[in-house]
Amino acid sequence: MTSHSADLQTEVGVDFDCRACGTHGRAIVLADGIGLSTTIGSLDREAARTAALQEAQADAKHQAKVTMRLVRCPRCKRRSAVPLVVFAASTAIGTLMIGALALVAFLRGGVFGIAFTALFGLVAIGFAGQRLTRLTRANAFVRRWELLEPVLPAATARALPPAAPRVEDDASPRLLR
Repeated sequence: MTSHSADLQTEVGVDFDCRACGTHGRAIVLADGIGLSTTIGSLDREAARTAALQEAQADAKHQAKVTMRLVRCPRCKRRSAVPLVVFAASTAIGTLMIGALALVAFLRGGVFGIAFTALFGLVAIGFAGQRLTRLTRANAFVRRWELLEPVLPAATARALPPAAPRVEDDASPRLLR
């Protein structure tokens, strides 16, 4: 078996809409993609390379979309609330699961228990730190904003018939005219 891998760093165009201020457009995002393909007995190696590259391009598009969910709007500087809550919840759940492994290792005891407790504790801290860094640096991956102005409907002109002249009646009080 021969393994082919492709590491790709490319700029990907992603559409965005800000629910807070209504800004919409397209952002060019720098994204990394990883692709892997295998061949059996070195058969059709070129197809495997192409498949690895296509997988890396698909992964880069996915990573660009994930990054766009976390960036701040270029106009109002706010983040979308729902993706932010989902990102925070998944970070908390992942960190707690790794922390639970550290707790099980601690309860197991012994030299291996202490070693695995330290290992899982460091992994939990590293995971949470990596996710926090991804959130705080999300805007750094946006290379260019292409904002689209809102499309206003075209005004239509309509000719109105001339109005009949108003006759002033001096008999009525001034407030009722």
